[in-house]
Amino acid sequence: LGLEDLAEATRSITSILDIPLLVDAAGGFGDPAHVYHTVRVLEHAGAAGIRIEDQISPKRFHYYMDGIVDVIPVEEMVWKIRYAVEARRDPDFVIGARTDVMKTHGFLECVRRANLYLQAGADYVLLFPRTIEEAKQVPKEIHGPLNFANTDPGLPGPPKLTVQELREMGWKMLNHPAEAILSYYKSIRDAFVQVKDTDSMGMDAALYGPVHKEIYEMLDLPAYYRIEYWTNRLGSAYRPGELPPIRIHESEQQQKR
Repeated sequence: LGLEDLAEATRSITSILDIPLLVDAAGGFGDPAHVYHTVRVLEHAGAAGIRIEDQISPKRFHYYMDGIVDVIPVEEMVWKIRYAVEARRDPDFVIGARTDVMKTHGFLECVRRANLYLQAGADYVLLFPRTIEEAKQVPKEIHGPLNFANTDPGLPGPPKLTVQELREMGWKMLNHPAEAILSYYKSIRDAFVQVKDTDSMGMDAALYGPVHKEIYEMLDLPAYYRIEYWTNRLGSAYRPGELPPIRIHESEQQQKR
């Protein structure tokens, strides 16, 4: 995705979302000047914050296949964070930092970078302990809020920990970067495999009927239905249960009945 693709996705999500949205901005789409622009664009798109990382930009595809990490010099990342902080208009806009050097440079360099990123203005740091022992030690060494990530199920990586375990260790945030996508993909695939095999999705109306209604409400469909009822002669004949927003002619009221 390019920056404008990400901004468009951000606008689409925040238009129906009632909770803050943090956006993964990868390497910030370039050098510090581009990071400055990225913050301006995504904040304007409605994001409550972004996270940038110390991998090279653009990110290499092989990262997702072989796990090999390419990182930028710490000085360059510090500049990125400083200008990201300068770029935000809202002081509550969150600037998160991610470091991948635990795997490439070890524990001590990871701790050093995390503290430098916090000193540069990052509001929190995402990093990846390799063992439970490192996960316990990291909050003792780093002087700021820390973000843990439970990585893709079934793939090698950091230990998987619960919210309670992380809270007791001193971590403040937990990400599940892949689970929602995996669940969504498997559900859709399984449903259409069942159609192919049985000629039916076999969806229980008692279970999925309320979900259907919940989706309509999330999309604010009742509001559009109400407006259409009172303003469009082709609207539904069913009264939406509210008084019209403006007084209409008596003959028009009779037609609606």
